[in-house]
Amino acid sequence: MSSRKTFRKTRSAHRPLSRKNLWVKILLLVNVLSGPLWFVYREWQNSWLEPEAIFVLGGGVKREPVAAKLAAKHPNIPIWVSGGTPQDYAKGVFGKESVDLQRLKLDYQAIDTITNFTSMVDKL
Repeated sequence: MSSRKTFRKTRSAHRPLSRKNLWVKILLLVNVLSGPLWFVYREWQNSWLEPEAIFVLGGGVKREPVAAKLAAKHPNIPIWVSGGTPQDYAKGVFGKESVDLQRLKLDYQAIDTITNFTSMVDKL
């Protein structure tokens, strides 16, 4: 029997990572951090992006309830509704969300989608 010992190759603590392993670790780190970083970025962005007015183009009864919810979250901005929404319906939808109806401006000048926007540009 030989008294020679066999040595296995072991990774030295001083040997640097291969480039492939380094990039894998970097990508994993970026992947792990991207969720929280994205959330922080969105919160920062939303902190200074506040609406200055709400403008609802007429033509769909589903638009006013969405605008009313937004108006309830932003109680100091004007609300413009342009188009064929009946006055009683619009006031009812915004009143249901406890929006001050003094903020609500209804405009019936428009005759089509183009004039829905163009008749309101100067007011906005």
